Amino acid sequence: MQGDVYLSNEDGVRVNPAIEENQTLIVNELAESTAKNSLNFGTEQVTLGGTGLAVGGDQVCRTALVTHINSNATYVGNTADGDASATSFLLAADVTVEIPVRNTNKLSFFGTAADTVHILWRD
Repeated sequence: MQGDVYLSNEDGVRVNPAIEENQTLIVNELAESTAKNSLNFGTEQVTLGGTGLAVGGDQVCRTALVTHINSNATYVGNTADGDASATSFLLAADVTVEIPVRNTNKLSFFGTAADTVHILWRD
């Protein structure tokens, strides 16, 4: 019948969620899907210093959405690099990049002094 809702179990077999024993599957699936969504979020604006280097703030997170609108080239890398290197990558202007990271202080930005980078962190 059109409009019926089914779930697939771990073996890929369709199960009817209307059966009481399958209600646990629905509750578990709901819990897992909501756990993947951001519970908290916030923003940071990072300004590149006189050496053209900046590090993100100290914010625990799961992912960071990073963007900038600078006319100059801006790179993002790991703070362990110290400066732009082969492990850094160009962050294109007006493009948002999602970076899985546990703390925004793990992100380094390299470019022209006084340019800014915007971070939306999600927990």
